[in-house]
Amino acid sequence: MEEPPRILVLAGWVASGKSSFAKELAKWNTVSKEKNHEKQIIKYIDIIQTFLYQNFIHISQDALGTRKACEQLARKSLTEVRLLLVGKSIIIDRQNFDQKQRKTWIQLASDFTNSNVPLECDLIEFATPYEECARRLQQRTHHETIHSINQGIGILKLVSSKQWKSPHISEGFNRHLILLPPDSKSIHPTTTAHLTYPITQELIENIIKTLNSIPINITTKQQKPTINQIQSPTPTKYPSSNQSQIPSNQSNITGETINI
Repeated sequence: MEEPPRILVLAGWVASGKSSFAKELAKWNTVSKEKNHEKQIIKYIDIIQTFLYQNFIHISQDALGTRKACEQLARKSLTEVRLLLVGKSIIIDRQNFDQKQRKTWIQLASDFTNSNVPLECDLIEFATPYEECARRLQQRTHHETIHSINQGIGILKLVSSKQWKSPHISEGFNRHLILLPPDSKSIHPTTTAHLTYPITQELIENIIKTLNSIPINITTKQQKPTINQIQSPTPTKYPSSNQSQIPSNQSNITGETINI
């Protein structure tokens, strides 16, 4: 069964797992495994070649540098290739920390839908606890835009305390799925899934199935859980007992401080 063409928007704090998920998703259900695109950085000159081999195209701000560059490549990809190869989708891999940031992708999907090219716009929110994001940043050795632990932690603190605004279906998304840390619980199990590591193709398939099972245009009265509402036991991998209940002063995350 072919996946519906869509813009899949990822939203979450720095080091929440967005890029790891996006890279694995870009390999999922590929048309051909003749070439390995896992570490290929999408550039304007190889859009068509990439589309030939992948159903999900990874558009990363870490690789491209700015939100504007991501938007330009997304629009160029959809304009030049999508009409030729039906069913191709794009993944927007950036923190997308507030409604203004996310509106860009909703509008892009609307532009193509209004041009008689139906295009869904779904959101996956990464509800990774603050402490876990900080732990990952302390262990990172190579990153395209974050060059030191202090820089990464600074971005995490800034976004978590001042910039992050939890997304909601009412913004204009077709579906909204929240990825929870392992062993966590949610009061909305039909709109959540668990992100475990390593991220396998089986896990990717299950997450996409859960996303697709969410009815389109869910009423805005069905409040979705935000990062602050997630309740979790004490997973051994996290340093604090309330790691999945981020304090209000930490409920904002986004590395878009670098070239937003």
